[in-house]
Amino acid sequence: MAFKLSNESSPFPEIMGRVCPQDVLCEGDCTLNHRHGAITIGSIEKYITEKGFENGLTIDFPKQKLGKSVAVIGSGPAGLSLATYLLRAGIDVTIYERASRAGGLLTYGIPGFKLDKNVIERRTNLLKKGGLNLKTNIEVGKDISFEDLRKNNDAVFIGIGSTKPKKQIFLTKIANEFIWLWNF
Repeated sequence: MAFKLSNESSPFPEIMGRVCPQDVLCEGDCTLNHRHGAITIGSIEKYITEKGFENGLTIDFPKQKLGKSVAVIGSGPAGLSLATYLLRAGIDVTIYERASRAGGLLTYGIPGFKLDKNVIERRTNLLKKGGLNLKTNIEVGKDISFEDLRKNNDAVFIGIGSTKPKKQIFLTKIANEFIWLWNF
């Protein structure tokens, strides 16, 4: 039951349990910190999901489809999250990913010691079993046109993330004065 509940409220609790900074966010702001200490939600998410997988539990997706389809450009956290919820609703999903592996930032931006890439692959395989059509090494605008995606689907979601560093602008306070710093 805990496995099912954990996976209902999160598209990938075993990943979020590893990478989300719960200690500063949920746990850090928890009102229980003042007297008892917050529960370690990240560790609990990870434990419940990993134990569920060890015991053969899996994610259920409906067999009945609604006859609707969505093209998702990008297989990072946004694309995989959306795919999870759409598949649960009985909507067909095709993800177009220009890289050779799904996951985006999860795969290419988070070091392996923090997030083992097999964890992402396992979750992607669960989505494929649920009906996800994952097309890797396909760049929209080069290998397939955006117009084709629009014509052949009921909706298109663009979740391309950020693969190149952008100018960073920092606001810092030095001696009671706010100063803008640009990092090119």
